[in-house]
Amino acid sequence: MGWKQLSAEEAGWDRVSSPAGDDNPFQSEAWGRYKQRSGWEPQRWIASVNGGRPVCSVQLLRKRLPLGGALLWAPGGPVIGFPGSSPAELQEILPEGIRRICRANRAWYARFYSLQPSDPGVRRLLSEICAVPGRRLGSGATVQLDLTSSPEHLLEGMDKKHRYLVRRRGGDALQWKWGSSDALAADLARLHAEMAAAKRVSAADLDDLSRLIADFQENARILIGASGSEPVTGCLVLLKGKSAFYWRAATSRKGRELSASYAMILELLKRLKAGGTLRFDFGGILPGVESAEGINHFKRGFGGRTVEYLGEWEWASRSWVRWGINAWIAGRRRW
Repeated sequence: MGWKQLSAEEAGWDRVSSPAGDDNPFQSEAWGRYKQRSGWEPQRWIASVNGGRPVCSVQLLRKRLPLGGALLWAPGGPVIGFPGSSPAELQEILPEGIRRICRANRAWYARFYSLQPSDPGVRRLLSEICAVPGRRLGSGATVQLDLTSSPEHLLEGMDKKHRYLVRRRGGDALQWKWGSSDALAADLARLHAEMAAAKRVSAADLDDLSRLIADFQENARILIGASGSEPVTGCLVLLKGKSAFYWRAATSRKGRELSASYAMILELLKRLKAGGTLRFDFGGILPGVESAEGINHFKRGFGGRTVEYLGEWEWASRSWVRWGINAWIAGRRRW
C-alpha cells in the first residue's frame, strides 16, 4: 500500500483514472500538455493497494517559486471514486499522500479541486490536513445529465419553458456543424467575442482555443448552430472516458433572439449520446448567487441533477502564504 510518482515518460496515465466515477478531462494527459504551454509542469501520482489496485490518483500542475519552492494546483483531483475502494483505505492514504506530495515538491502552497460528489467522511479526512479556501477558483457545484436515457426522455425531463424553446428552434430551423476544425474554432471565438463585448468580460482567445483542441485532439468537440450561413450559437466540450464537460459556449445577439442555445443543448446531448458518452457535466453553477441566477436556471432547466462537489481544499506551509494566495485570487479569479 502506498504512493508512487509516475515519471513524465511513463505512458498510460489516462487509463489510471478511467475506472473512477470522478474521472475528468482536467486530470488527463491532454490537460497537462495544454497547461504546460503556460508554464505549469504536470506531475502524476497514484496510490495503490493489494498488489496494484488504485484507490486514489492525482495529476498536479507545478509552478516553480523563488528559493526552490513550488505552487501546486490540482484541478479535478484528487480522483478517489475508484470501484471497490473503502473509506478505511482512503483514511490511511489520502492525508498522508497530500503530506508526501507537498514535502516532495517543497511546496509553499497547494490547492486541490475534487469533482467527486461531496461526502461528509471524505470532507473530514481532508480537513485533517487542508482547509477550505477563503476564495474559490471554481463554482463547487454543477448540473449533471444521465445520457443513458433516450432523446425523447431527455426532452420530457426538461422544464416546460425549456421544452417549448427547444421545440421552437427544433427540426431543420438551424444547421449544425460538429467537429474540431480550425473553422469551427474560429466561429466559436467570434461568437464568444461578440458575447463578451456585450457583457464586458474577457473574450476567448482563438490561439488558446486552437492549442486546447490540438492537445485534446478527438476528445475536444465543437458544435456550431447556424441560421442560414450565419453562426449564431456554439459550444466546446471536453471528453474523458464516458463523460463530457461543457467548457466554453457563446450565442450571438441574433441567436439569443432565436433562443438558439436551447436547441443547441439538445443537439449536443444527442451527438454525445450517439458517440457513447454516458454522463454530461454542465461545467458549474453558483447556487445562491444572484448574479448567476440566469445561467443557473438555464442549466437546471434541462432536467439534470444538481451535484455539490467535494470542491476546493488548500494546504499552506505558513498562514501568511494562505492569506496572500487568497488575496491574489480575489483580484484575479484565476491562476
